Amino acid sequence: MNSIDQDLRRWCGNLESGRRANSAFGKRVADSGLDSASGDSTKPTSPRAAGFSIQLCSGTAAAIVTAARSFTTLVCSRLGHDPRMHAEVGKQLMRGVWQAHHRRSVLLVASDSAIEPWASRASELTGTPLLTIGVEQAASSNKSDILVRCLLAETVTRDWVAITMADRVDAMYVRRGGQIEKCLVERIERFGTAATRVAITSRPACAGSRLVQRGAIGWFLSGADLYEPRDQSASQSSVPVANSSFSSRGLLLRPKRDPRSEDVALASVRGGTSPEHSWLEERNTWLVHCTRTCLGPWPGETKRQYQDSILLGNGQISQRSPLDTLCRILRSGTLLASAVVSSVKDPVVCWSAVPLLELLGRRCFRSHLKRWDYEPFGIAVRLDAVKRWGCQPVIYGQPRDRKKLPAGDRFRFQAVGKSVDWRSEREWRNADSLSLSDLPVGDIRVFAVDSANARNRLSQIPWQLTLLRSEQLEIHRKAENSDLS
Repeated sequence: MNSIDQDLRRWCGNLESGRRANSAFGKRVADSGLDSASGDSTKPTSPRAAGFSIQLCSGTAAAIVTAARSFTTLVCSRLGHDPRMHAEVGKQLMRGVWQAHHRRSVLLVASDSAIEPWASRASELTGTPLLTIGVEQAASSNKSDILVRCLLAETVTRDWVAITMADRVDAMYVRRGGQIEKCLVERIERFGTAATRVAITSRPACAGSRLVQRGAIGWFLSGADLYEPRDQSASQSSVPVANSSFSSRGLLLRPKRDPRSEDVALASVRGGTSPEHSWLEERNTWLVHCTRTCLGPWPGETKRQYQDSILLGNGQISQRSPLDTLCRILRSGTLLASAVVSSVKDPVVCWSAVPLLELLGRRCFRSHLKRWDYEPFGIAVRLDAVKRWGCQPVIYGQPRDRKKLPAGDRFRFQAVGKSVDWRSEREWRNADSLSLSDLPVGDIRVFAVDSANARNRLSQIPWQLTLLRSEQLEIHRKAENSDLS
């Protein structure tokens, strides 16, 4: 256990060593006249080495540093919104934090970094102390526990500071070519292999393997099955399948090409003409609600609840596919209103009056959203039944038209759109969440792509289930001269 002054001087020394190892940065320091021999004429109020000084911003931070046996900096590249990525990183994080806890090591994270909210919650759950590191370039205010000042007219990044000053670094996920990878490479070259640990993942953009080749210590998830097995082909079941004879009248869905893809899969969904499946093509009778993958918290789930489910739950928690979303709705018996497509002030439940097979026949991949606009999973309700619970058609118009509507009708407003004419969706909306128990059982249909997983999970529902058969085809690019004779 060292004194506070010793710890701060060691951190300053690490930063100074880092800036000297960086020839461009070192030259700027030398040119400024600020070096470890001369310094400036101002007496520092905190330990300093050349161009840096470090200050603890509270008595609590000072007490934590005093009691610490060691310090571990946690870093991570941006995670995006994929729950599976969150689950993988969360599992690595909790393991690392528990290890730090047993070593009586204090966690350090850069303020406002990608890992900070996750590390802060992991710290609370495990009782492991955590301090945030901030960088002050001039007289700017900072709410961090540890404030690093660069005494030069120069910009240093929070990631560089956190990684460079640390005794030990645990990197939860490192993206190839990012700033964190560059900082870690520099650190490995200075400190060797013993003080830098990086997670190895299966993600294509993961830089873990490259950093291990540079000398970092790699660590892997083990003994955990993060994900459910992929859907297998449909097995025999008593559940009727829409047009199981694969009639030639089946509808071929031709999704628009994602310009970044070499080829795009086609799904051909075969609709039936039997009375049992006639609803698939009936007009002005049914409203359709397609489910999709949930990125982040479920509707009605707080960020804290989502974090806890990822950090404390098993890998199944991260499964939020269209089928998972559908099963969650059926299990709760409620379609929760949300503000995904509407104003935050007006959460709604969305429906389309387009018959299901026609709707799926139009679907396309929205590159800017990185998802399909419709998925072949969801719920259909009889129009007359849901109208009795306040469901109304959308009012389409220009953005400026919304304010002209009565306050009670604004939840119905949808801009026509520029690149896409949203009127073709024939959308209806409920202003509140909808309980399925309020509707007669015969006025509800559940639909999903046929698979062993779907059959197993939907076999006990009280509503009529329609399983859609699909087959994946591959599109090959046409040769440029394919139309030439």
